[in-house]
Amino acid sequence: MAIYRSAVGLLIGTTPKQRDILISMQIPRTYVVGEQNINEIPMDELQGLSFKVFIVPQSGHAMMNYNPLDFKDLLLKAIKMDF
Repeated sequence: MAIYRSAVGLLIGTTPKQRDILISMQIPRTYVVGEQNINEIPMDELQGLSFKVFIVPQSGHAMMNYNPLDFKDLLLKAIKMDF
């Protein structure tokens, strides 16, 4: 039941959309993506909206599982840049 409800929630999404919330924020924003997924994100749009984009090498969607050390290093770098 929990998996079903989670799947339904993912399909329905949120109102407003999470993407719109992120775009409207007036704070430093960072997007972290796995190298295997970079073709699935609008890189030019994110950079045009002043997102800092970090790519975790040799990883996919579950970056922290594929490459935990580089994920940690990039996350710490992103946090230090924003504060």
